[in-house]
Amino acid sequence: MMGSKSALVVVAVTLLSLTIGISHDFVEMELDSSRQFQLNFADKTSLADAWATPAGGTGSDMVWDMVSDGNNTFVTGSFSDTATFGNTILNSMGGLDGFVAKMDNLGNWVWASHIAGDYDDWGIGIDVDSQGNVYVTGTFMDSQSTNSPSVTLGSITLSAHAQSNYDAFITKLDSSGNFLWADTSKKIEILDQVTWTYEEQMGQVMPTDIKFFNNSISVSGSYNGKLWAYTDSQGEWYYESTQGTSDVWLGFLESNGAWSSTAAWGGDSQFDSATVIAPSPTGDYWYVAGNYAGTVDFPGGATISSSGGSQDVWVMLVDDGGSVQWTKSGGGTGQDVLRNLVVDSQDSAYAVGEFDGVLASYGNDRLTANSGGTDVWAGKLDVGGSWVWAKKGGGSSDDMGFSIALSTDESAVFTAGQIAGMTTFENSGTTRMANTSGASDAFVAVSSASTGEWEDVFVAGGPSGGDRAWAIAVDSQNVTITAGRFKGTSSGPAAFGSDDIVSAGDFDVFVWKGLIEDDDDDRVANEDDDCPTVWGNATVSPYIGCPDADGDGYADVDDSHPSEPTQWRDQDGDGYGDNPDGFAADNCTTIHGTSTIDLLGCEDSDSDGWSNVRDAFP
Repeated sequence: MMGSKSALVVVAVTLLSLTIGISHDFVEMELDSSRQFQLNFADKTSLADAWATPAGGTGSDMVWDMVSDGNNTFVTGSFSDTATFGNTILNSMGGLDGFVAKMDNLGNWVWASHIAGDYDDWGIGIDVDSQGNVYVTGTFMDSQSTNSPSVTLGSITLSAHAQSNYDAFITKLDSSGNFLWADTSKKIEILDQVTWTYEEQMGQVMPTDIKFFNNSISVSGSYNGKLWAYTDSQGEWYYESTQGTSDVWLGFLESNGAWSSTAAWGGDSQFDSATVIAPSPTGDYWYVAGNYAGTVDFPGGATISSSGGSQDVWVMLVDDGGSVQWTKSGGGTGQDVLRNLVVDSQDSAYAVGEFDGVLASYGNDRLTANSGGTDVWAGKLDVGGSWVWAKKGGGSSDDMGFSIALSTDESAVFTAGQIAGMTTFENSGTTRMANTSGASDAFVAVSSASTGEWEDVFVAGGPSGGDRAWAIAVDSQNVTITAGRFKGTSSGPAAFGSDDIVSAGDFDVFVWKGLIEDDDDDRVANEDDDCPTVWGNATVSPYIGCPDADGDGYADVDDSHPSEPTQWRDQDGDGYGDNPDGFAADNCTTIHGTSTIDLLGCEDSDSDGWSNVRDAFP
């Protein structure tokens, strides 16, 4: 017997302490009498701690998500053709293939594992447990919609439902990158091994996020069509999305891959999705958030309609028993997108995304996008469901926010994404400005967790354009780690802090550790720069980062020959340099001499050009 449940039904979601690998962030902040919130670089990243490492090949490569366990960094994403991660080379079997890779704290690739499909497949979400085991969710598809695809994870091969053109997978890897188990949405007839499935042709699941918390796995996403839920004494039950559109889907598993529960809901003939699921550090609550359009009956009794029927964002709080506490929305008449969310120890949530149009409302804050494209937005909600603040940043082109994280002391918020051209990050006081070197670059913005005021903006990338930061995390030393894609050439490399990196072909993967404050953009951190407000290229103390016209490493103010790159010291002050291998070297470095013919810079009593020691008539 087949019993149909509506898309609004929520199946007994027994959360039992869900898990999140929440990433905190790096640069510390302190209150200051002259500024409400000030970067404290006394303990922040130094040049020795900062680096940027590329990976990839001649095709187009991308990091879609990243997580840090405090010492190591784990990334997942996609590549085409051939991609190199340190000593590991992966070869695509079809169009796009996926990868999972581990990097140590010094920026060295430790291992990379292949998500291999016959068409297109990639990793979308990643998390890690305390033992170094890695959990990944992603998708595999036939982009031409003509075949039922499959994907291979180690020795495990998964196949999509017959005539379904894309499907989702969840897999676990050990700390060495070996696949331990994998599952998909194709139903297995032995029910205790069943997860989710499609009950009609072209039923589809697209995962967006995965978290591990208290020995459980939670996954968010969207689905289209009919989705198997569970079987009881009355028969088999499934969810059915609104005809022709996508609805919200959540799944919960044990650490061994056994499914514990699922949930789904949606609205009226519009696109609805969950983009992030984030249990709180306290374990008392978990947040689910995403995007919707039209009218949606959310679990817990809330019915919410988007502004003018366009896409808005939603945020839901659920307690550890599975009871919905509240659902809130935000947005305006344009398209509003929520990409990511992080939770602090007070159970407040910080979200990021982009929007366009006018009067996007987040509580009492009203945001208006600049004309010409989308703008970044970031906002905070407290555990009671009230919007605390919302801020924006943008320019005349498309600017997007993809990821968000907190400093370890939870005083600073780090927002990562992509900006294009001159971009303004608006405050109630001083406005922060940033500009890109190409058409678009990756950015990391630092703001106050309490007020949302933007404090600093760091831009990375090259003149080729298209660089973006998809994910940001923090290690145990409170240093940021950012990952995404970039393009750079030998003549126009991509700049990440003090490092220049070059891609092998099209876009490559980058992992970038540490944000360096560099007011004069000379690639020397303010804390190490003896001329922090003046661009300089000197490398010799005590004038590092000061102007050096001849490029010999010695600052002009400390160079006896500021226009001669082979000479920089003249201890006797006679105009001849002390470097014996340099131009016009002094033959008598401790004597102020005037000889110019046989020897240079030696004593010449009669001023005839010959040194006394070689002059027959001195």
